[in-house]
Amino acid sequence: MLPINGGQCHARNGAGGSNPIGKALADCPDLAYLRTTDGLPVSINQNFGRPTAYQQPLAIRFGLELTF
Repeated sequence: MLPINGGQCHARNGAGGSNPIGKALADCPDLAYLRTTDGLPVSINQNFGRPTAYQQPLAIRFGLELTF
């Protein structure tokens, strides 16, 4: 992708919330003009900022015994 010269964003919290794409476009209106190096409009990943998997909690117990 090519950079947007002079592009401004109001905030940097576009990935949070239930509609991250709408929030990112509201915070950075210049994203609507973003193009690839071929000049085509960029397709926005609708799953950006959303988890794809969760990891099970990890529990570890250590023990040490000293005898003199």
